[in-house]
Amino acid sequence: MDTTSLPPDDQPPAASPRRRNRGLLWAAALATVVLAIATVVAFASGGDDGSSDVQQLDPNATLPTGADGLEAGADPTGQALPQVSFVTFDGEQVPLSTDGRPMVLNFWAAYCGPCIKEMPAIEQVYQANQDRVAFLGLDVAERAESGKEMLDRTGATYPVGRDPKGEVFRAFGGMGLPRTVLVAADGTIVAVHNGELSQAELQALIDDKLGV
Repeated sequence: MDTTSLPPDDQPPAASPRRRNRGLLWAAALATVVLAIATVVAFASGGDDGSSDVQQLDPNATLPTGADGLEAGADPTGQALPQVSFVTFDGEQVPLSTDGRPMVLNFWAAYCGPCIKEMPAIEQVYQANQDRVAFLGLDVAERAESGKEMLDRTGATYPVGRDPKGEVFRAFGGMGLPRTVLVAADGTIVAVHNGELSQAELQALIDDKLGV
């Protein structure tokens, strides 16, 4: 379609510098807000590994609120191992115990980026200590399919189970993942670590706290 230029006298007034500057400020502010929202979403999704999906959560899970067990975020160090049970990936209920050996208990989930990163390190420490220390990883509050996919992806071979409703996690005062608990052979909780562990850090904890 043809267009016709306006005569010089009918041209719209040029935008003032103040109006242009104000527009640039609004654009910059909007970009900052969008970036902040994207950052929060990425963090809540477990990082940039693409592993997170809200639909992975078990529909029967009760995430930590402090309603039972320890208060969320509490440190159970010095207390006895709680009398709770976990579920195997085959659906069997198993009482949590040390079987007479010191134990490393790691809470994880497939939607947790740091959990994925530390699982190979836990596997390496397990291979070096399995004759002296029991290892158990518990998949917290998500569908079994998601946990199985993560185990296949990371190649973990140490014993694992499920905590589909988050009950065991709450009994240890859990609030964030990953959470690693060291338990003495007599069932006393001797250390709790929140966050990702490297192979060297986990081995140092075992050497220092479990004395094996």
